[in-house]
Amino acid sequence: IYYKESNSTLYGITVPKKVGKAVIRNKLKRQTRAIIDNHRNLFKNGHNYIIMIRKGSVGAKYKVLERALVELLEK
Repeated sequence: IYYKESNSTLYGITVPKKVGKAVIRNKLKRQTRAIIDNHRNLFKNGHNYIIMIRKGSVGAKYKVLERALVELLEK
């Protein structure tokens, strides 16, 4: 996760083609958006975020992805 101070709060999710085909990349993006919506309180207002999904995320269950993202945000 990369972040930068800004006037507004925006989120960007990137998944490189090395991760898999479009179906897999889109599924990971949908799951990440759902996690962001459920944990909006962890994001600071006035920051822009770029969340980069890595190849190790493929095949992981939703709860594992959620726990990993929440741990990163709490740091």
